[in-house]
Amino acid sequence: MATRASRLLMVSLLLVLYCFTRLHNLRALPFFVDEGYHTRSAELVLDGDLVGPGIPYLGRVWYDAFLGPKPPVADWTARAGTVMVGMLGVSALYALARGFVSHRAGVIVILLWITTPYLLFYERMALSDPLMAPLCVVAAWVAWRMVKTGSWRWAIALSGMLGLIILVKASGIAWLPLPAAALIAAPRLSSRKRLRLGAISYGVFAAYWIPFLLLLKVRGFDYRYYLGKFPTHVGGLDADIVERIKHNIQIAWNVDITYLGPVVIGAAILGGLYWLVRSRHPALFTLLVLGIAAGGPIVFGLNLNSRYLLSHVPWVLLALACGAGLEVERSRRIGAPFLFAAILWVGSFFVPFMADAWNDPADLRLNENDQGEYIRNESAGFGTREIGDYLRSAEPLPVLGLVASCQPLRLAAYPVEVECPQIRWDGTSREENLILAEQRAAQGPIYVVGEDLPYIDLEGLPQPHTVIRSVERPGGRLSVILYRIEQGARRPAQ
Repeated sequence: MATRASRLLMVSLLLVLYCFTRLHNLRALPFFVDEGYHTRSAELVLDGDLVGPGIPYLGRVWYDAFLGPKPPVADWTARAGTVMVGMLGVSALYALARGFVSHRAGVIVILLWITTPYLLFYERMALSDPLMAPLCVVAAWVAWRMVKTGSWRWAIALSGMLGLIILVKASGIAWLPLPAAALIAAPRLSSRKRLRLGAISYGVFAAYWIPFLLLLKVRGFDYRYYLGKFPTHVGGLDADIVERIKHNIQIAWNVDITYLGPVVIGAAILGGLYWLVRSRHPALFTLLVLGIAAGGPIVFGLNLNSRYLLSHVPWVLLALACGAGLEVERSRRIGAPFLFAAILWVGSFFVPFMADAWNDPADLRLNENDQGEYIRNESAGFGTREIGDYLRSAEPLPVLGLVASCQPLRLAAYPVEVECPQIRWDGTSREENLILAEQRAAQGPIYVVGEDLPYIDLEGLPQPHTVIRSVERPGGRLSVILYRIEQGARRPAQ
């Protein structure tokens, strides 16, 4: 009993440490454009629009609405909600490692999860992918419980988890093979039992998911998103698939090298192979799940981003932890070198990354694409936060946000109200946004927050106007500019 209590205490303390690393100074990184969209959609849900604003992220939007998306705490609560679900994923991965190998392997996998920069970065954001990744771990734990117990109740629970994953993000449809993967790797199950459990999992899923899709269609929702038809991000089984897979494998490898490091990747490969030799069934299950997690984005992703690959990270860590746990149990003398290597890796790789995430997110060592998305480009919240802070103490005037990250600006400026018109990335909204600025100026002086982008025409702003403040984004390529436009100002002649 004492041993069990001490193990429970250790796991609880590690979960507290996990929460601390994620929650400390949670607002350090300004709100990303998609976080702002989710939060605004959650507000619309509370206003009665349950389906319309979600696009393929209904689960994320409904979850944010449950947490409470109202400013000034909307950004913090939405991000803290990601951490809460992350704890479920950490706990489920510990349970898998403990069941597959030992408590020691479970502790190792928790420590790996806590100290992986890849997970730390995204779990401090209110996006769909870091919400989906831990839910996928929980689903895999349920799947393994199903095949270990042979119980139809776990099969029904697994069908519910599959629906929840797809609800959080449409790309979760790639996890539909999970019941089949568990049944393939299942130890000591008869063929009849496998067929029965598989039929229950997929039958129950179809029984509620198909009516749900039909309900979305009746409500006017574009249900095709839930079938994977997202044309700007998802490719089909076409002639380009071989080249797309080759290209995406290279991207995935570069992402893992950046955020996991060659030492962790190499150790995971060796640990996984050793584990496969020592304990075939659970290692095979983990390998199949890793294939599901990475295979969907690699095969179908047109614009592969590191966050789309996030769900595969726990399975890399699980392979490393179980291999290391088995090796330490075989030879206790190997424990000291393992511990020294872990301390060296955490001190040289994770701690500097965590310090930047907490205090100086603009200095984070991200890959080139993520540097653009989250720090330098218009999709990042840098610049809008400073303008929002200024607006709270400036002369009270109506504010029109002609910036890509207008929703983060709106949250930063609260209680000042910011109007966020629709901005289309193809530039077709340029003229209507300028007309809107002129209409608002006809009623009195206004502020316009803008940035010089191809789809936002600052040269066409109504005149006379004055630049009140300009904030340069990290990297110096873009600036967010606050204008004051006087009453009766007119757009310059074309």
